[in-house]
Amino acid sequence: MTADNPYAHNARMTNEDVERIIRITWGGTIKQLRLKQDLRQTEFAQLFDPPVSQSTVARWERGAAEPSIRHKLEMGRIFGMPTGVLFPLMDAAA
Repeated sequence: MTADNPYAHNARMTNEDVERIIRITWGGTIKQLRLKQDLRQTEFAQLFDPPVSQSTVARWERGAAEPSIRHKLEMGRIFGMPTGVLFPLMDAAA
């Protein structure tokens, strides 16, 4: 902590902070694509095999949970785009 900036000790990001930002970024991407296809969370959830719950989709979109690799691959199928385009940070986070 310095005299100029009493919050300087908070300036460094932890790995946990970075992981949270990545989850939020993914969540925003998922929500934008879902809305572009005019799907409600419940409708989107039913497109997975097996279906996931609406609350799972909500947690993904909020960044409270990260979709599994399997679910990310299924999202690529659902949205009709390569997973690497859909989740460009996937390799960096793994």
